[in-house]
Amino acid sequence: MSMSDIHFEVTPPERWSRIQVLLRLAVVFILAQLQMRAGWILVAFYWLLPVVAALSIQQQGAHEYPLQAGRRVHRVLHGWSAVLAYLLCVTDRFPTSSADLSAVRFEVIPGEDPTFARALLRLLTSLPELLVVALLGWIASLLGVVSALSILLIERVPASILRLTTFYLALQARWLAYHASLVDTHPLFAAASWQPR
Repeated sequence: MSMSDIHFEVTPPERWSRIQVLLRLAVVFILAQLQMRAGWILVAFYWLLPVVAALSIQQQGAHEYPLQAGRRVHRVLHGWSAVLAYLLCVTDRFPTSSADLSAVRFEVIPGEDPTFARALLRLLTSLPELLVVALLGWIASLLGVVSALSILLIERVPASILRLTTFYLALQARWLAYHASLVDTHPLFAAASWQPR
């Protein structure tokens, strides 16, 4: 997904590893034991990102937010996208290093200076997208299971499933960037202009 203010791209591996499917299962099992689900993390992002943005804008100023706190927020969102890409079988290495993280390219070009009020207003303006992202997350999870089975059986993931799952990851990344006041374009308008390759 590439637009004027965001670029999101995932590079799948040339060869898929069956052992990584077992590692994914172990990660998912551990997360389940800790009662950590992707949906809860999305809800935490929903509440925290606008508050962090608003407080940072108030303390550092609107011009400094994208350069300081916004960069740290972007790194967290990039890491989250890379972990999710791994769990959904779009990449094949857990992002423990910058080389693993490079499989997911998530670049943001900040828009006009955000304001304290607009940052907090995103709690209302991006609620519909949270619901859409959550619903599509269930579908992406099912596609991730199909991908894992495909890797176990034929050591590859069908291209159509990769495209759909990558679209979900890009849409979520765009929503998170908007919600964190890193970009100005509302996710619905951005998605309408996106064309798959």
